[in-house]
Amino acid sequence: MADSTRTLNAYFTYLSKRRDAEGPKPTALGTSGRGSMAGSCSRQIGLQMLEVPESDPIDLKTLLAFHIGTALHDMTQEAMKDVWDMRAEEPVDLRPLGFPISGNIDGVYRDPDDPTKYVVWELKSKTSFGFKLARESGEPEKHEVAQAAMYALGHTQPHPFDLPLQRHKLWTGSNHDGTDP
Repeated sequence: MADSTRTLNAYFTYLSKRRDAEGPKPTALGTSGRGSMAGSCSRQIGLQMLEVPESDPIDLKTLLAFHIGTALHDMTQEAMKDVWDMRAEEPVDLRPLGFPISGNIDGVYRDPDDPTKYVVWELKSKTSFGFKLARESGEPEKHEVAQAAMYALGHTQPHPFDLPLQRHKLWTGSNHDGTDP
């Protein structure tokens, strides 16, 4: 076996063992739902909420992509903490709003243009194809905006967040209070 094959096998074995040891990621506050489920298919959400174990093992290419994405996420989060004094991984509880959903905001920091406001920061990594589509559209995907909006609504920060709710029509074609945009 060539040294490069041994190295690659060791790397994938390490990542697989680490993922198995970590197990499924719990929700932030023990709720059945998580904000990051926004945009997932109903069957996937239901199976996750029922804590049904995964039936198909994750392939090694995807495992590697997850590992790289997590490393990039962590590094970018550290940079935002350093430069913008961002608070990271703050828990959010949507149960007071009537939803069994919780999550961790990637980051919250003061808006440098208006210090009376805060910015909810959610970082999304994508495949090259997904990135190309996002770049061409010039807008984030609706489920990404929905997750950030849920986190902003559920956050206990006493200052208002600047949310583009009307522009993105997140709430079935109407504003979050039920009125038309």
